[in-house]
Amino acid sequence: MKVLFITTWYPRKDNPVSGVFVRELAKAVSRNDEVRVLHGYLEKRLDKIYDYSHEKENGFEVIRVMYRGLFSVFSYPVYMFSMIQTFRKIKRDFMPDIIHAHVYKSGLIGIILRKFYGIPLVVTEHAEITDPYRKGFSQKIKNILAIAVARFVLNNADLLILPSESIRNYLESFGIKNRCVIVQNVVNTDAFHIVSTSKKNEIKRLLFVGELAPRKGITYLLKALGLLKNKRKDFILDIIGYGSHEEEYKKLAWNLGISSIVRFGGRKNKKEVAELMQKCDFLVLPSLYEPFGVVLIEAMACGKPVISTLSGGPKEFVNEKRGILVPPRDSEALAEAIEYMLDHHQEYDQEEIARYVRERFSYDAVGMQLHNVYVNLMEDNNGTKNSQKR
Repeated sequence: MKVLFITTWYPRKDNPVSGVFVRELAKAVSRNDEVRVLHGYLEKRLDKIYDYSHEKENGFEVIRVMYRGLFSVFSYPVYMFSMIQTFRKIKRDFMPDIIHAHVYKSGLIGIILRKFYGIPLVVTEHAEITDPYRKGFSQKIKNILAIAVARFVLNNADLLILPSESIRNYLESFGIKNRCVIVQNVVNTDAFHIVSTSKKNEIKRLLFVGELAPRKGITYLLKALGLLKNKRKDFILDIIGYGSHEEEYKKLAWNLGISSIVRFGGRKNKKEVAELMQKCDFLVLPSLYEPFGVVLIEAMACGKPVISTLSGGPKEFVNEKRGILVPPRDSEALAEAIEYMLDHHQEYDQEEIARYVRERFSYDAVGMQLHNVYVNLMEDNNGTKNSQKR
C-alpha cells in the first residue's frame, strides 16, 4: 500500500530531534508498505511563499516543504497552501492509498485532500492540544482555537490511531469521540539494546532525557534530589535535552545545593542517547502529563528499569517488573522511588525488560499493526462505497 505521512514534526539538520518518533513510525510502516513523508516547516529566510525538496532517507522519500511566515496570524494558512500545492505536484507519481497525518494541524490538510481526492484519512495525535503551562489572554485565545480545530479534524477523520488509552481519554474530555485504535510508539531495538558489563558502579547514574520544559516535571526531580542529598552521596543525574527553561533549572540545582551532582548535557543525537542509556543505572521521567513517553521504552530496550509518573501513557506499560510509578508533582514520593531504585536497580531482570520491548515496540511489531489497520480501513471504505452503489 502507498501511505503518505503528513507532519509538522520531523527531524531536520537544524533540529535533529524534532518529531523523531514520527520518523520511527515511518520506518516501521516502510517494513510492509511504501511510505512518503510530507513535512512542512516555517523558514523565515525564504524569498518566496514556499519551496520544497526531495530527499531519500531510511529507504523512503521525504518531501520537505518550506514556507514563509508573512505574519503570525497568516502562518498556518500559508502552511496549508504550501502543503496542498506540493501534494498536487507529487501526486503525479505517488497517489497514496492512505493519508496518515500526525497531529491535528496536519490533519486539517488531510481533511481537504480526502474531500477532493477521496483518500482515506487516519490521524495520530501525539501531544496535548492546549498549552496549560502558559497563561495570559492571548494563550487563552490560542487554546480556544486549537480545541475548535482539533475537534473538527479529529472527529471527521476516518480513524484515529492513538499511542495510548490515556490520550484517548484526554481527547474525549474535549468532545472528540471518533473511532480509534491504539498503536503504541516504536523503538529502534538495533540502536537501543542491552550492553553487557560486569563493572559495578559505586556512583549510581540517573538519567533524564527530554525537553527542558515545565510539563516534564524537572523542578520536582531536582527537589527530590535535594531531599536525598543529605542522606546519601552515591549518585549523579545527567539531564539530556534543551529548552527555554535550562537556565532556570541550573539556578534551581544551585540553590538546592545539588549542582555538583546534576550535569546538564544539552542536545544529543539518538546514538549518543542510546549510549547514555546503556551506561546509566535507571531513567527518570517525572512528567506532569505524558501521552506516551518514548524515552521510557528506549531505556527499557537497553534493559534499564524506569521511574515515571501516573501521568498518562506510562502506566500502560510500566509495572513493578519494569520500574516504579509515582504521582506527578510529588517530590517526596519521587525521592522515595529514587532511593529505592538506587539500592535495588540491579534486581530487575534486564533481559525480560528488553524482551518485552522487542516483542511489543519493535519496527516489525508496530509496522505490522499499522499495516493491518490500513488494510482494514481500506476494506471498510470499499465496503461502504459498494453498499452506497447498491
